[in-house]
Amino acid sequence: MKKITLIMLGAVVFSQAAQAQSVTLDADIAFVTQYVDRGISASNGKVSGLGNFTLTHESNFYAGIFAARVNNAFGDDVELEYYGGFFKQLGAYEVDLTIIYDSFPGHPGSDGFIEFGGSVSRDFGLAYVRSGVLYAPGGQNILFNNDKIYFYSDLDIPIPTLPWLTLAVRGGYEEFGNTSDKWDWGLGARATYKSWEAGLMYYDTSIRNNDNADARVVFSLKRYF
Repeated sequence: MKKITLIMLGAVVFSQAAQAQSVTLDADIAFVTQYVDRGISASNGKVSGLGNFTLTHESNFYAGIFAARVNNAFGDDVELEYYGGFFKQLGAYEVDLTIIYDSFPGHPGSDGFIEFGGSVSRDFGLAYVRSGVLYAPGGQNILFNNDKIYFYSDLDIPIPTLPWLTLAVRGGYEEFGNTSDKWDWGLGARATYKSWEAGLMYYDTSIRNNDNADARVVFSLKRYF
């Protein structure tokens, strides 16, 4: 109940702040057959709910909260991600710099970790491309004091004759300390109707002998506000 109250409180604060001049609020909620993050099922293959709230100032600074229902090996059941950053249009490219605090309320020993990120994106007309990197420095208990870095690229290809349909391709590579690395990839499609979006994605990773890293197909239903 405490975790749910925290999420609701965050939503109320965001809604009130968005009424201020020069600030806009974007929000969405989603149902997914499982929550996949960087190719790994964070909900242990089970149904999950997701929510995202972002405040953006006219100066291009933004802050937000992301919440998800999880079911991981540590016994966590809620993930709360607080983020803030700045984006800038440089010619045809958009550069985005961000800092993220990813937390798991109730996690023994430490409830979260910090990541720093940056991405560059461009709309080429026939396709939208975004590539970026996320880095979590060492010395954080929840990461066993290891650092980790994640490189990723996303490719969205709208179908000219079907403007409501977009093909999606993604890939990523992660290094965790000096002990392990991982490739992940995904392929699917999204269909939109007014403020609704339905998606179907195939995910897989280079990790074997781990049920949560195996190939999987995920259906999602999202509502934008």
